[in-house]
Amino acid sequence: MRVRPGYLLVCGGVALLGLFMGVLVLYGDFSAGVTSAQPFTLDVRPGESLSQLTERLGHEGVLRHPRLLRMLAILRGDSARIKAGEYMVPGRMSPNALLDYLVAGKTVTVSLTIPEGFSLAEVAERIAGEGLGRADEVLRLAKDPRFIAALQLPFPEHPQSLEGFI
Repeated sequence: MRVRPGYLLVCGGVALLGLFMGVLVLYGDFSAGVTSAQPFTLDVRPGESLSQLTERLGHEGVLRHPRLLRMLAILRGDSARIKAGEYMVPGRMSPNALLDYLVAGKTVTVSLTIPEGFSLAEVAERIAGEGLGRADEVLRLAKDPRFIAALQLPFPEHPQSLEGFI
């Protein structure tokens, strides 16, 4: 039986591709993809693509090899599963661990208690006091008709203010 040269070329190409994918997975498990040894905050913006995210993180010096992280995410099927939000990254971690972190969506959460009966001004001051925003911006948004409409509150008509809703 005679083997065709095209068949050998295809088999060799498939073998090389498999080897490349294996090296990429091993890279993802054993290399430090995140360059910082110190914990830091990582913001994944809503609507940001994997390419945009990895490019930005590479430019900021957070990732050592942004393109390889992107290829690893595509290989794992995680390129569209990264969730937007603010993450507290503990420092150096492998690309696989970073992808696990971003796909799990374990974002930073904040607890804020608003006592019953607080006025809008008191709510704004509480938010500012906790360092979660500026009081004047909270008050502005709470009276902005477009912002209130975007909240899609379950009422037939949109209220003029969020007083009593927060």
